[in-house]
Amino acid sequence: MDYTLFFEKNDQISFALLQSFARSGRYIITQEEILRNLNVSEYKLSQVIINLNNDLTQLASPVGKASITSLDNRLYRGNNITTTLIHQVRLMYLERSSLFALFAYNLLAANKESKITFRKANSIINPNRN
Repeated sequence: MDYTLFFEKNDQISFALLQSFARSGRYIITQEEILRNLNVSEYKLSQVIINLNNDLTQLASPVGKASITSLDNRLYRGNNITTTLIHQVRLMYLERSSLFALFAYNLLAANKESKITFRKANSIINPNRN
């Protein structure tokens, strides 16, 4: 199952960027390649990298601090990007996904928890309310 479909839009882009560093094998990617593969602007890429680095600081890594750094104006390096780290980021993005929370509720908790309780726990506004 492709769990990235549950991610928020910016998290989808961040996760795709993280995976592209792991897939490259050398952990260095050109800006041109990133822009082409992710179909984002340079501005959006810089915002994604800032947010992704903030997310990475929240995770513990046995091999050292993980980050995305700029080597020069057109090259980026993924530092300490491991399979374990990618799984941790996937879990982080699922946990903050409203769509995944709704999926899990419908699949697992619909008979155990009221819709009102679920909406309050996930900060979802009642659409029928004025």
